Amino acid sequence: GTAGAQGLATLSAQQGGRGSQDLYTLVEQAQAHVVAGRWQSAIDTYLEAWKLSRDPGYLYNISVLYLVRLKDEAKALDYAERYLEQARSDSDKAEAEGQNRRIKSSISDTHGKLIIEVMPKDLYAVIYVDGQVLADDSWVTAGRHVLGAQATGYVPFSQEITVEPGTEFRLT
Repeated sequence: GTAGAQGLATLSAQQGGRGSQDLYTLVEQAQAHVVAGRWQSAIDTYLEAWKLSRDPGYLYNISVLYLVRLKDEAKALDYAERYLEQARSDSDKAEAEGQNRRIKSSISDTHGKLIIEVMPKDLYAVIYVDGQVLADDSWVTAGRHVLGAQATGYVPFSQEITVEPGTEFRLT
């Protein structure tokens, strides 16, 4: 559960090594944000801790905060899927699979998944949906959206798309 993942993340921060003090500070800050009910600040801080440590337990914490506190099932699922990809133990993978199944069944009537492949592969592009930056592959509400992409040295791209509930929308 949430406490287990937070405990896992805190333990990793205490194991030492370069950057461990910064990581420990980030974890303390994230937990203080949770206690104070500052959910988005906690998410942002856990994300910084994940970037520093690459400990997937932080992705789980973020997923739970989006699901339970912010009631944003689509973002919760994005982070639960990332956690599943990076989970290090069989029990963590099983927990992630269960969470993914529960969230997917809950949003399959209202959301579809966008899978965008940028070509050439090594090009850094920013992808937008309705003017908001899109994280890697993301779940979005079903319906019509404006998909955009920008990359240095390229003409900006924009296209109206229709996302069907419970499906994947792929575009290269």
